[in-house]
Amino acid sequence: MQCFAHDDRPAVGICKSCQKGLCRECAVDSGYGLSCHGKCEEEVKVLSELEQRSRSVYQKAGTAHKRNGLVYLMFGLITLTAGAVLLVFSDKVTLALFPILMGVVFLVGAFLSYRSGEQIASPEDS
Repeated sequence: MQCFAHDDRPAVGICKSCQKGLCRECAVDSGYGLSCHGKCEEEVKVLSELEQRSRSVYQKAGTAHKRNGLVYLMFGLITLTAGAVLLVFSDKVTLALFPILMGVVFLVGAFLSYRSGEQIASPEDS
């Protein structure tokens, strides 16, 4: 591959912003990747900052899914307990079915949310 600006020089890398081949004279290593000298330096810094923020948000998303799973678990146990109490102390079985079914739905949601958080936290295991 040749340099985009200098056809007679080999490219040593590719600009992270515009994806053009760069020779040693045109390339600037900003610590975040190569960029075109003077043209794309700021854009490469912005892209790298955006990438760092995305990583941070992605990690926080896994924690949020796990936390939501625990909240769903709590709601599931509470509604299952309420359904069981109604089943034992009430003569209307149909009255107890709704909280029992809701408890099961919450428990399934807890499992799925927590598992999703685990997969986000360790994507190489998925």
